[in-house]
Amino acid sequence: MRWLLFAVTLLLVAALSWGFYGWRSLINASQSVTTPAYVLVEHGDSLATVARKLEQVGVIDKSWLFEWFTRFEEADDKIQAGEYEFEGEVTLSSILLKLTQGSVVTYDVQLAEGARLERFLALLTSNEKLVNDLPGVTPANIVQRLRLPVTATHGEGLFFPDTYSFRRGEPASSVLRQAFALMEEKLDDAWASATDNIHVTSKYELLIVASMVERESHVASDRARISGVIHRRLGLDMYLQIDPTVIYAVGDKFRGRLTWADLRIDSLYNTYKVKGLPPSPICAPSAESLFAAAQPTAGKELYFVSRGDGTSEFSETLQDHNRAVARYINNR
Repeated sequence: MRWLLFAVTLLLVAALSWGFYGWRSLINASQSVTTPAYVLVEHGDSLATVARKLEQVGVIDKSWLFEWFTRFEEADDKIQAGEYEFEGEVTLSSILLKLTQGSVVTYDVQLAEGARLERFLALLTSNEKLVNDLPGVTPANIVQRLRLPVTATHGEGLFFPDTYSFRRGEPASSVLRQAFALMEEKLDDAWASATDNIHVTSKYELLIVASMVERESHVASDRARISGVIHRRLGLDMYLQIDPTVIYAVGDKFRGRLTWADLRIDSLYNTYKVKGLPPSPICAPSAESLFAAAQPTAGKELYFVSRGDGTSEFSETLQDHNRAVARYINNR
């Protein structure tokens, strides 16, 4: 009898050991996903739905086993919504870990330095991976539509140029809010570093100057010098005569080179006809331009003209400037 009991016990232990080994073999078995497979887990998806989606794209071959394993791990209510990418060798454990950690796919969109807001809005609203919650939003009404905490009424320049990451299904406005928050941070830093030779009285005015510096400068060494010219002209109540402000006013009608007719256009952005700053920034300035606007080069330079190679020729007098124009512009 004892031998029989011993034999039965031995068989049970062997069966349990084999079962445990078989179970661990199943859940630890790796599967090769040779090409990237994408699974979109949506809010409200049941465990069975998630398992079926994984099976349909070839990430797993037994949906029931994934369900069983997930419940065994007490993780069926911990799977996070989002888009997931699977490639290479995967196991049930690695799949579940990714789903419960929310290691979702992210995408990038870029607001380029010196770009206009309308371009960024077009990129966001045409991106099929974002939810377009910006119908009818323009640079002129975006502050009101997004209820941005600023006194400015125009959105140009309020969003920092950078590369922003987002998840599939995020609202487009969330990217804009990231860019707005970052510009606020960068602008605060620049304003805090401002020297005493600036001729603006608010952070927003500094932002406007920075946008002009951004559009006028093509090499880093010119930024602070161009800023110096702008600030000195403001201090002397001179016309700023910044070509990019006129280009901004001309808009889509600009054909690559300003004409005399363009310079006579009636617009608050035409700094050849209206003294002081334009009513808003004209682009998204970089951090370098923000700090250049806050820390202009000291001196007496009041004029500059492009040499045609990306650099600028600076002059203190109109006579010297006219000679520079004759050399670098009229002879082209």
